[in-house]
Amino acid sequence: MYGYACIYQANIDTVKEIDPEELTITFVCSHYPREMMKHLFSVRSIRAEQKGEGIYWLTGDAIAMQLLITPKLSGAENYWLQKLRIDLKAGEEIRDVMRNYEKHRKIKDYEAVMDLITRANWNQMKEEKKMCEALKELFAEELREADKKGRTEGMELAKKIFQLSAKGTPVEKIAEECGLPVEKVREMLG
Repeated sequence: MYGYACIYQANIDTVKEIDPEELTITFVCSHYPREMMKHLFSVRSIRAEQKGEGIYWLTGDAIAMQLLITPKLSGAENYWLQKLRIDLKAGEEIRDVMRNYEKHRKIKDYEAVMDLITRANWNQMKEEKKMCEALKELFAEELREADKKGRTEGMELAKKIFQLSAKGTPVEKIAEECGLPVEKVREMLG
């Protein structure tokens, strides 16, 4: 990660286009990495300072670093960070992530985070997709029947509207009899 941060900072057109002080390396973990922190302290004199629940600043290096412990983060404020892990549960948890992503799917940052979550939880995502496919198959016949029924009822309603209109029934009366807004009846009669 350190190398990527340096490459990112160096891959610019003008000097200090990206100020090194604006870079941050972020470690996202499911638990506090004691061995890594011991190593960073003994080799590089880097210390962890807790700044909030599940949030630590790692001090003592030229590049700013932070450590996020996802289970400790507040759910409401850090929803997407909490989902950056490899143990999402197939079923409701994955469906919840999908629903939340759907609200923001046209925003690049959400797309990138969802890509990471999907790759980290590939098997669970495949399992969820299989469950969704099975449900589609299970309800396919019912959906076809409902579609057919809806079309039949729609045709019956249209037929009734045109028959009433042909008899000279006023649009307002047709709308009342058919339970439709007057504008919709006018639109259908064209």
